[in-house]
Amino acid sequence: KKKSVQQLDVRVETKTHDNVFLTAVVSVQYQVLREKVYDAYYALTNPRQQITAHIYDVMRSELPTLELDAVFEAKEALALAVKN
Repeated sequence: KKKSVQQLDVRVETKTHDNVFLTAVVSVQYQVLREKVYDAYYALTNPRQQITAHIYDVMRSELPTLELDAVFEAKEALALAVKN
């Protein structure tokens, strides 16, 4: 596994609360922490796929609760939801 920072771009298509279809691209930067190298190598079978699945879950649960005009304003809250 590389310890350098890597970026994963995930394209999520969903519908907003006001029934507008949108495509959001979520870019996540990640790296393996030195103290978690063992876990990253042996516990995660496909980290990129697992991160992608998490982003889909978060965005597809959050975006349908927002109207289109509120999506951009909620960018920071959405980022926190993905991070947590």
